[in-house]
Amino acid sequence: MDFYIILWVLLISLGINLTFFILAFIFKTDILTDITYCLSFIILSVVIVTWKQNFSPVQICLFILYNLWALRLGSYLLMRIITTKIDHRFDKMRNRFWKFGMFWVLQGLSVFLISIPTIFALSIDANYFNSNFSYYSIIFIALAVLFLLIETIADWQKFRFYKKKRKIDFFINYGLWKDCRHPNYLGEIGFWYMMTGLLLCDLFIKNLNNKNLDYLIHLLWLLSPMYINILLIKVSGVPLLEINQWQKLHDNMKYQEYLKTTSCVLFYIGKKGPINKVSKLIVV
Repeated sequence: MDFYIILWVLLISLGINLTFFILAFIFKTDILTDITYCLSFIILSVVIVTWKQNFSPVQICLFILYNLWALRLGSYLLMRIITTKIDHRFDKMRNRFWKFGMFWVLQGLSVFLISIPTIFALSIDANYFNSNFSYYSIIFIALAVLFLLIETIADWQKFRFYKKKRKIDFFINYGLWKDCRHPNYLGEIGFWYMMTGLLLCDLFIKNLNNKNLDYLIHLLWLLSPMYINILLIKVSGVPLLEINQWQKLHDNMKYQEYLKTTSCVLFYIGKKGPINKVSKLIVV
């Protein structure tokens, strides 16, 4: 993948998000934020597909899965913001130009970092990939679909629950949420690892005897799902939700039991009990 393509992907991602940032700031609306995030992925992939029109089966599959993920997330987020009307994450920045703008810049950078392995796969010559699916490719595709289904079902269950929420026992603990406190994040993280795995697996198998292929350089694409992993588990996903839920429900004995006995992200085998940031609140 040439440097200028990487640069164009970055500029397009930032350009889309900064354009919609201006609109969101002028009209003081939260509806555009998450929708722009999802739309950015679709636009990037369509630009690449329009520019390059010869694809292998794996490249086509990556394109379909990538856009299914974006359309699924976009429709869910649109439905959620239409229902809630407002996103309280932006209460302290919605009227502050630079602070609100920085959020949109970081969102554009996130789109770039998450999408770059798939955009790379779509941009290179189809001859670098197998002309047919290998057994390994089929496994990665099946697992990617499985994680996408987990994320979809988890989001739908949570949306329906909070749409009919009760003031008592204000947390979801049925369906996929019965044995995992954040199955939607498990699906998200797993999906992107499988997408990157599909890319690397097919690329490496096809080019085993190609001495011009730098395997170590291409392994850097794993930084993309690792970025998502760290972001959701350590920064903006699990910690924010767990702290918010603890502050609301720390006196709820059913929630206390749910917290102690239910894995945080992985089903059954994952870490149980409060995360470290919540444990510090308990000590205090």
